[in-house]
Amino acid sequence: MDLVLQSRGSWSSHTLPKSHDDDDALSLDNKLAFFSETRHAFGRSALMLSGGGGLGLYHTGIVKTLVEEGLLPTVLSGSSAGSIVAGCVGVRTDEELSEVHWTCCRLVWAF
Repeated sequence: MDLVLQSRGSWSSHTLPKSHDDDDALSLDNKLAFFSETRHAFGRSALMLSGGGGLGLYHTGIVKTLVEEGLLPTVLSGSSAGSIVAGCVGVRTDEELSEVHWTCCRLVWAF
């Protein structure tokens, strides 16, 4: 499996050989060690939300989809409208986020 990542404009590639071809090729411990080292080397995912009043509505749609798919990163940041969305999302648990009413006009922002 090839893992390709972009960092500061340059591309890097790490390869976990034959992990997808043969289940016995690498032990679970070796696979976990590879991904642990890769995470350490390249860091964690973060969601950065930009500014702009109208983009705030788009940001809520992005967050809604990430929550539904279980992919919302634990690191959130934003500016202007993005910081409002990031702040409102950041103070809720995953369970609370799954219960939020995500309509554009009636998004529940109460803390």
